[in-house]
Parts: sequence; C-alpha cells; structure tokens
Amino acid sequence: MDYFLLAVTIVLSLLLLAANFYILALYCHKDDKGWGAATYCKILVILGMTLCWAQVLMLPLDIANSQNNAGFDMVTFWYVIMLIILATIVLLLPFAMFMYETDEEKPFMSRVCTSFCFTMIEAVVVTLLLVISWIFFRYADIPVKIISSSNLVEFNTPITSVMVKQTTSNTKLTMETSFPIYCIAFMTFIGWFLLVLFGGVGLSALPIDLIREFTMRPQLMNAKEARDKKSLIQKKVVELMDVGKNLKDEELQVKSYDGGWWSKRKMRKDLETKENLLSVSVYELEREFDIFQLELKFSESTNKFLGPLVFVGKLILGIMFCFISLALWVHILVYCVLDAHPFLNNMFTGLLKTPASFIATGLYAFIGLYILWCCQKGNLKVGIRIPFIMKIHPMKENETWMNSFLFNVITLLICSVAVTQFMVSAFNYYAYLTTIDCIINVQIQYMRWFRLFYEQKVFQIAFLAWSGLTFLVLMIRRSDKPSELRELERLRNERKDIQKN
Repeated sequence: MDYFLLAVTIVLSLLLLAANFYILALYCHKDDKGWGAATYCKILVILGMTLCWAQVLMLPLDIANSQNNAGFDMVTFWYVIMLIILATIVLLLPFAMFMYETDEEKPFMSRVCTSFCFTMIEAVVVTLLLVISWIFFRYADIPVKIISSSNLVEFNTPITSVMVKQTTSNTKLTMETSFPIYCIAFMTFIGWFLLVLFGGVGLSALPIDLIREFTMRPQLMNAKEARDKKSLIQKKVVELMDVGKNLKDEELQVKSYDGGWWSKRKMRKDLETKENLLSVSVYELEREFDIFQLELKFSESTNKFLGPLVFVGKLILGIMFCFISLALWVHILVYCVLDAHPFLNNMFTGLLKTPASFIATGLYAFIGLYILWCCQKGNLKVGIRIPFIMKIHPMKENETWMNSFLFNVITLLICSVAVTQFMVSAFNYYAYLTTIDCIINVQIQYMRWFRLFYEQKVFQIAFLAWSGLTFLVLMIRRSDKPSELRELERLRNERKDIQKN
C-alpha cells in the first residue's frame, strides 16, 4: 500500500471539506445563515460538493492500485461512488429542493408528502428515460485488430530460416453493457455539455479574474489617513450643526419680524435658500461618511488577511494558472483532437520512471481538481441561462438561497462525472489499464449513439472553441469589479454630481 498517497489524499480531503464549508458560508443568503435554518439542505450541499472532488481523488488511488497491485477492489469502489452520485442527483437533492420550496406554514408531514410525491414523479421520468434508452443503446461496438498466420511451422524448424505470412484485419466486438455502466455513460454524456459550458469559461476566467483582482485592487487606508479623514468629517459635522442652529435663530427672527410684507417675504426666501444649501451639504457629508465607512471596512477586513499580500498572492496564482490553462488547452488540441503528440502524457510517464513518481500522482490529482475548479468558476460566472432572457438560480455572495445552492450542486455533480472521463481519456498513457480506464475507454467510449460524439471529438473541439471565445470576450470586456468597489464608485459619483449642482 502507498502510505504517502493515502496520507496526501486524507490531507487533501480535509482541506477540500473545509473549502466546501467556506463556500457555503460565503454564498449562503443571510436569512439562511446558521445551522438551524434548512439544516438538511446544507448537509446535502456539503455532501454533493464532497462527491464532486471525491471521485477526482479516486483517480490517483486507482492508478496506484493498478501499478502496485495493492489489492483494492476498485470496481466496487467506482460502482458505489457513481451510484451514490446518481442517487444524490435524482433523489436526495431534488427532494431537498422541493422540501425547501414548500410553504413553511403547512404541517411538516404535509410538506414531506408533497416533496416525496414530486421527487417520485421526477425519479420515474428519469428511470424511464434511462431504461428505454438502455434498451436501444446498451451495446458497445469495440474495435478489435485480428492478426492471423497462413503458415504452420514445425517445432524443430529454426525460426531464422522461415518466414511466416501474417495478415491483419480490423473488426468490431459487440458486447452488451450492464445497466449500471449505462447509467454512468448517460451521466457522462450529459456532463460533457456542462463541462464544455462551465469548464470552457472557467479555463480562461479563473486566471484572468485573479490577475484583474490584483490590478483593480483598492487603495487601502493606513491608520493615520483614517484618523485624519475621521477628524475632517467630525469637523464638518460640527460646522453644519452650527449652521443649523443659526438657521433656527434666523427662522425665529423671520417669524417675529414686524416689518413690511415684501421685506418679510424676501427674508423667508433667503432663509429657504440657506436651508436648501444646508440640506445639500448634509447629503454630501452623508455620502462622504458612507464612502469613509466602506473604505475603512475594506481596509480592516483586508488587513486581517495580511493586507496587500493577499492581492500579491492572487497575482502569483493568476500567473501560475495562466500557464496551467494554456498547457491544458494545448494538450487537448495536440493530443485529444489532433492525436499528434502525447504532450503532458510524456511528463507523467517520464516521472513514473524516476524515484519521484509520487510527483506524477500529485500533479495528476491537482490537474483534476483544477479542471473541477474551472467548472465551479464557470458556474459562478455564467450559470445556467435561458438565452437572452434570464439566469436560472444565480450564485451571489450572501444572496444565494438554498434551493439555488442545491440546483447548482446538481449541475456540478453531473459535470464532475465528465471531468473524471476527461482525466482518464486525456491522460490515458498514465491511467492505462486502471479500473476506470477499462470502464470508460473500453465500454462507454464505444457505446452506440455516444460513440458518434466521442469518435468525432465533438466535445473536445467545442471545449477548445468555447474557451477560446471566452478568452477573447474577457480580454475585450472589462471585468466586473467587487461589490464593495462598485458601491464606492457609485457613492463617489453621487458626491461629484452633488458638488456640480
């Protein structure tokens, strides 16, 4: 058993589990904060996100088991985790969504029964779709090369004195796939559409947004600047309070004035003008105070995390991710589409021949998690949209309801199954003869109907085109700023408009 790999897997699992809790806390709506609200939904969100990266971490375990003959029953492992994912997508998460969206004023058992009925209807539809399509598309036509000889050689004939004629022919071996295998194939097929949509966006958006967060970072105030600005605002407040007191005195004078009507009207007009100027000054000071509060809040929250070092870290990560995204893009082009060069496969197989073979395992797991991260980034960036109309269940910081969380976890779970197939197919030099390789590259890839897309490299070409288009759009279009910076700009623009008027 590879104890180093096992230890790394456990550490990574704990870190990713912590990341799941952080994402939940960051995006969850304020009304759903705390474990007392929609607890069952939060548990399923954590479970769903955990299943996303758990299957990716199983890939290096499968490879190590195959290379070292560790004796793990990976066939059972893969069947169990894939069927758990299917049950989570079809039963658990939809039930939680229906339960969350029911009227809370109704009795609990009534809500459970309603949610159960809707879930069963959805499950029956999915089951019928799977069973009917399995009946028609359950066969896999696996290409086989047959080498035959037309001559027989006696056992005592020297091999150097005889030439045996050989013929080679290509044929197809038709085999029937089991229903669990077909379920995996169906999830993978649907997942590829989401992988192209989300992963294509994330492959470009993840590094670019990190770099732009550095270039668009706010200018943070130090303690002296904060004290000076606070003193200036306090001074303006005192001045405006004095002006307000003087205007009250003037108002009393106008009321008690016994002169002519015209003179009193002129005094009242002057008083109204001064009151309007005071209102404008108060409004301007309020905007200035709001700006100061936002700047102070942003500076304090950033200083807690070592201040500017956070933005420098984002810049370094962004540059590093640029190279990773570029390498993956080139690898998909030259190996997956053109089949011209193994590219990154050579790196993995080369590392296997060295004492540092564990580096190959770590890099392989990292690339899988990186692609999954790209999918998550793409989901946050564009989500599921009805073209030109609306975005379905958008994810926003502190504004995401639990039903939106559950919906997006379903899409990411389906997408993660396609990520698993991509990692096996794109790096099959390294993942050769593993259990998941035999499932995907021997059975699923050659199943009728699905093979039309896999043989023509439809998904890989679409992935390259979509990620390239996303890159061009992000380069042309100005990236969205953080909400705090947008609010600062709005308040500053309001203050400028007030000063102009």
